[in-house]
Amino acid sequence: MLKQTLSDNEFLIMEPGIIMYFLQDYFYTNESISDKEIENFNKFFLKSDFIIYTNCNAELQLERLKFRDRGFPQRMRDLNIHEIDRTIKKANFEIEKYLTNSYNLNSKIIKINTSERQ
Repeated sequence: MLKQTLSDNEFLIMEPGIIMYFLQDYFYTNESISDKEIENFNKFFLKSDFIIYTNCNAELQLERLKFRDRGFPQRMRDLNIHEIDRTIKKANFEIEKYLTNSYNLNSKIIKINTSERQ
């Protein structure tokens, strides 16, 4: 649906993409991304008009991960359920921190709640 609204010289990049590759290491560590890292990343690597951010609660994310055809993401496969839950919550925190502290972006951030079960 989104792709159909674009002209020939416009692009739609879906995650996981450059933002997720930038943030994902922080999902698995006790460190948190700094405001300076966010500023530098946005300045040098991110040029977009819109960022569409979809999210739901951590319990539903875990449920959806369990039923993925490909199984859990590679980095989660050797983690126990407690570590996976912690990683999901940490990922949500880091993504929200990134979006909240992206002061130097000219992008419009669109948040979509995907909590509705299908």
